[in-house]
Amino acid sequence: MGKDEFLKEARKMGMNEKLIAEIVEEVEEDIASGLPIDWKMYLIEPVISD
Repeated sequence: MGKDEFLKEARKMGMNEKLIAEIVEEVEEDIASGLPIDWKMYLIEPVISD
C-alpha cells in the first residue's frame, strides 16, 4: 500500500485530517531514514467503548 492508497482508506474510515497529517509526517520521516514502511499498518480502527 502506498501513500495515496493510505490517504484514501484513512479518509474512508473516518480518520480526522489532523491525525492523517501526523501519521504522514511520521512515516515520511521514517522513509527518509531508510526504514521499510508498510502504510497499511497505520490504518487503525477507532476503539469504541461504553
